[in-house]
Amino acid sequence: MTNIFMKIGGFCKDAGTKPGKNSIYHLWRTFDMNKDIGGACGEIVAMKGANLFNPLVAAQNFKYKMSNILDKPLESVFGYITVLPGAFSAYRYEALKNAKDQKGKEFGPLASYYMGEKRHAQNLIGPDGKLKDEKLKAGLFEANMYLAEDRILCFELISKKNSSWVLHYVKSAYAETDVPYNIVELIKQHRRWLDGSFFASLFAIFHTLNILKSNHAYWRKALLFIEMVYQACNVVFSWFVLGNFYTAFIILGNSLAKDDSATSGFWNKFAVITFIILRYLYITIINFQFASALGSKPKSVKWPYIISTVFFAIVMIYMLIAIAVITYRSIIASQVLEGYSTWKSHMLHSFLQYMLLVPFYVNVLSVYAFCNIHDVSWGTRREPKKKHDEKEKVDAKEGQNATVSIPENIEEEYDKAIYLLKNLKEQEKSKQEEKSRNKEYTTNEGLKELQKKLEEKRAKFRTYIVFSWMITNGLVIAIVTNYSPTLDVFTLEQKGNFYFILILWSVAGLAAFKFVGSCLYLLFSYLTLLRDFMKNFLSRDTQDKTDIMAHDHQT
Repeated sequence: MTNIFMKIGGFCKDAGTKPGKNSIYHLWRTFDMNKDIGGACGEIVAMKGANLFNPLVAAQNFKYKMSNILDKPLESVFGYITVLPGAFSAYRYEALKNAKDQKGKEFGPLASYYMGEKRHAQNLIGPDGKLKDEKLKAGLFEANMYLAEDRILCFELISKKNSSWVLHYVKSAYAETDVPYNIVELIKQHRRWLDGSFFASLFAIFHTLNILKSNHAYWRKALLFIEMVYQACNVVFSWFVLGNFYTAFIILGNSLAKDDSATSGFWNKFAVITFIILRYLYITIINFQFASALGSKPKSVKWPYIISTVFFAIVMIYMLIAIAVITYRSIIASQVLEGYSTWKSHMLHSFLQYMLLVPFYVNVLSVYAFCNIHDVSWGTRREPKKKHDEKEKVDAKEGQNATVSIPENIEEEYDKAIYLLKNLKEQEKSKQEEKSRNKEYTTNEGLKELQKKLEEKRAKFRTYIVFSWMITNGLVIAIVTNYSPTLDVFTLEQKGNFYFILILWSVAGLAAFKFVGSCLYLLFSYLTLLRDFMKNFLSRDTQDKTDIMAHDHQT
């Protein structure tokens, strides 16, 4: 195994993740076969079994499958996988290495990756009593961006100056991992994922021109630029997902209520009344999502979140029924039945749960994530223990006590020790001067004041983001679902049809793009297997001929 990891610079596996049989070997072999690969990842599989009876686990399993079937293969074909999952991935050390500029400052993938650790440092005050500049200079954009530091690392790898590293997805390597089992953990986890991926994607899009500084071939750079356009489209869709979903609900509800050919009499009245009730409840619960996300922790409003999830599942059922009723006459039953024969296992045991939870992902997780961009902590980690100002007692022996001193903050003590070793003489000379200059920062009042300023700065940024998000999505809803005879050229039905067609074709186009990329990935995989087979066959044939010639020469 030593030789294996000499080839790979780093292998990442989270606690709770179990690699499959020969999966690590398949990752290593990818690096050994292609010297241009700087990073690779395998398939992440949710632990199933009895866990699939939990709809949250089943929905996450389906989401993982869709990512592994469509997203990862497509990105692998282009050479840039937006994120190599930290749970199961590997990197080539040569690709990770930093370089130094004229001033001796390091820059490169690792330097950018570890910048996130500095951004999220817990101490505002340095050991010298001065304010740590980077903490206040780091805005919420950078802080949220480094919640997805693995995404930053991936972009830095493919855009590394004077290099031509690519990232690859290895389908034959897989690892099982545990996923959140309850709604509170899921909300916390996806808050970090959604915020981190959104701002990291913006960072990559804004720095697309860095690809020109790499040594990639022209055709590879063209592919990377195409992928960046694709990523930009995904960011736009993620921004308007709240408005798009509500608008689709309104259009389908209105169409079902007015479709006299599909429903008549009692059922038509029932559809109208149901739509009106669901619409007003939808608005009420969306308002609750914003109120709870801005003012409460998920744990304190667990049951309201569960009720909201159930309601949005009912909304999804209503929308599916509306689609089925409206398009009933155009559906050929035989085609539907034929489709069932091609379904994979995850379609049978996870598809329904995922479909019912789609509104939950849109209306609950998205709202909570955007309303909590000021929270740059890792939501799934345990809260740090409280500091102790006094010594604590522990039992040493029965009937006896021993006292131990528990350090307040190990990282802070380490920083102080390093500072004292480097600046011992200078500290003695300027001790009084520094104390008077930074007096306001070395007191508890000064620290609280700085923390307050930082919180105000973050709250201001969050206000602008949430307001912009609400206004832009609200405009989409208002333009499509409202009609004014003096302002609108088209009727409400015409606008709704045009908007619905636009959304459907956009989604279909992105899905087709992913499908083509997935097919190309499979084609290239089979060609690689064929090449390896022919290479081994020819080398074996050559070796056999050599052995025969050697035997004839001896005889």
